[in-house]
Amino acid sequence: SSPLHYDNYGVEQTTLWVPLVDTTPETGTFAWTDHPELKQWRGEHLPVAHPKDFHAVPQGFDVLLERLPEALHEEYCRAGECLLFDRSLLHGSTQARTAERITFDFRIADVRGLHASRILPAGV
Repeated sequence: SSPLHYDNYGVEQTTLWVPLVDTTPETGTFAWTDHPELKQWRGEHLPVAHPKDFHAVPQGFDVLLERLPEALHEEYCRAGECLLFDRSLLHGSTQARTAERITFDFRIADVRGLHASRILPAGV
């Protein structure tokens, strides 16, 4: 599972999310919200984050957990179907119960005019 987060690498981008297995309650589903309090809690200003930070659970998460059932939308997909969204979507995934979920995330980013050091971490 993945806590609610934004895919924000500091550039305009679109994500194509493709599960390689059917998404079900057993594998976990793609989940998203447009609930204003949750967006504010996670930072509606779209903070730039490193991928390792996406799985960090911020302070105050337990208080908002009770609001999730009414605010969270789950998307069930068949293997190979896709979801397309931009960096402003607050999303994550539900907890897998009994099976693994394997997905691909393809990101299309407008990096024209950016120096390579802003795109790649040092040493890559």
